[in-house]
Amino acid sequence: MHAPLYLSRLSEDELLALRSSVQAALEKKRTAYEAALTLIERSLGGSPGRRKRGVKKGTKLSIKFRGPNGEQWTGRGLRPRWLTLLIKKGRKLEDFAVKA
Repeated sequence: MHAPLYLSRLSEDELLALRSSVQAALEKKRTAYEAALTLIERSLGGSPGRRKRGVKKGTKLSIKFRGPNGEQWTGRGLRPRWLTLLIKKGRKLEDFAVKA
């Protein structure tokens, strides 16, 4: 191991050179790790270029309830305000069910 560096004693040019050296060393290690990972993936039968997964597109849900003004609700998630207000006024949830 090297002797400890006293960064406060280094000049600006020396600090910049040190930073450049550190970045180069880190990049070299990262490249080596990626190469090793690629070898491991290939040995396991994977394809090294496909590590990230894309976002799955959500499926469109069918409407389960329709309000008097054309509002729609799939029945998932929090009950919408328009439906809550109508139920408080005495209407039933079944009144708004869409006939299949």
